[in-house]
Amino acid sequence: MEMHMLGAMYAPSNRLTLMAMLNAVSLKMDHLTRMGGNFTTKSSGLGDLKISGLYKFFNKNNQVIHGRFGFSIPIGSIDEKDVTQASAPYETVLPYPMQLGSGTFDIDQALTYLLQGQLFSYGAQLSSTIRVGKNSREYAYGNQFRIANWAAMKLTDWFSISARIEQVWLGRISGEDPDLNPMMVITANTENSGGTLLNSGFGFNIYAPSGVFKNLRFGLEYGFPLHQSLKGVQLKRKQALTLGLQYSM
Repeated sequence: MEMHMLGAMYAPSNRLTLMAMLNAVSLKMDHLTRMGGNFTTKSSGLGDLKISGLYKFFNKNNQVIHGRFGFSIPIGSIDEKDVTQASAPYETVLPYPMQLGSGTFDIDQALTYLLQGQLFSYGAQLSSTIRVGKNSREYAYGNQFRIANWAAMKLTDWFSISARIEQVWLGRISGEDPDLNPMMVITANTENSGGTLLNSGFGFNIYAPSGVFKNLRFGLEYGFPLHQSLKGVQLKRKQALTLGLQYSM
């Protein structure tokens, strides 16, 4: 999986910040059949558009508490097709993990605490994604709940390191796509969805406080799961590499 995220933020006041984010997603899955054959399916395109507002409730003694409330507009495709060994030479609807969007208007909310010192900072966040109804293919992805903690240390005026740990609860898919046959492929069976994850991440940030690249920030994080408890038969998560480039005006 590869995802490119483009985001914009605008603050009409010191307390309120408006945000929008759009993803470009590229998915690829290798399959091995019971008879020893193999094939690959692919899908790519835009994901769902996320719009939210960030409101600062508290800002005192280097501590900040803010809440986020938003929603996603389901512009990502849930009709992706490709040729499989069973459907060749024709295309067929791909299973749930290969679709680009959710197809539902999802509610995103979070509560975040930040402690910022001269050299050390700490943050904690509670967040959730709630699905509203079912999509046009008669299913909805499971709700998600997250608890994240992270810490960062400033080594110089332009360089800092960070560490993160995150607990994730993933709900099962409700309903099912009538065009998918659970007997043909494991990923088309909604019983094989949901579970809990304990993720970690370690990274660094490079920030330009002055010069021609002033207010430009580059970040990199390497993440990997510490524990996974998945329901049914699923593909386990492996390593993730996140790179970010941010500019503030």
